[in-house]
Parts: sequence; C-alpha cells; structure tokens
Amino acid sequence: AFDSLTANYISLFETSPPTWRNSSQAALAPLQQIPAVTHAQYFVMPAIVAGNTQPLIEAIIAFATERSIVVIDCSQLNHIDFIACGKLLTGLVALAANDKIIEFHQVSYLVAALLNVMGLKEIARIIPRKD
Repeated sequence: AFDSLTANYISLFETSPPTWRNSSQAALAPLQQIPAVTHAQYFVMPAIVAGNTQPLIEAIIAFATERSIVVIDCSQLNHIDFIACGKLLTGLVALAANDKIIEFHQVSYLVAALLNVMGLKEIARIIPRKD
C-alpha cells in the first residue's frame, strides 16, 4: 500500500515522498530541542517546527530588527505542523505591517503548499527548492 501511495505522490508533487516511519518510532521532537540558527544574511529555520513556536517567532523578530529584507532559509525545514504554521503567520504579520519584506527561501514543495494555504503568501514571498 505504501508503494502505491509513493507512486501517486511522485506523480502529483514531482518529488520523492518522505520516508516511511513506523508509528512505534519517536514522535517529532518539540521545537525547543531543535534550535534555529542565524547567519549574517539569513535566518535558518530548524528541521521541525511544531509545538511552542514562540521562541522561534521571537528569534525571527529579533533577527529582523536590523533588516528591511528578512530572508528565512528553509533548506533544513522538513516539517511544520498546521497549528505552528498558523502561529508563525500571526507572529510575522507585525513584521510585514512594519514594511519588512519577508522571503522564505529553499522551501520544500510540501511545506510551501501548507504556507500558501495558510496565507503566508499574502505577507511573504515563498521560493521553493529547485530539486
């Protein structure tokens, strides 16, 4: 059944699906255990965004204070849950209202689809990965 779903996923999204994970494997790590990283030019999102997003939003806002263009690197971001995405949108609305240009770079197609559906495309530019 998984192989059949894999073929459907590949044809629909034109990319490889996530790997199979037994339900007995550990659940996604909470956000506090996966720190975000900032560089001089961009903010690097953690691999997983779930649970308490407040520290992440505060880190992005602090990163944005000295910049007019806020580049958020999502090359490591593999998963963002629905609730965390909504909180991220709410947290970033204030930046967009203060004339900050927000750009999400290297976003996986699956994450980009969720960001678009949740409305982040209204306040930020979402640039998908090229792979």
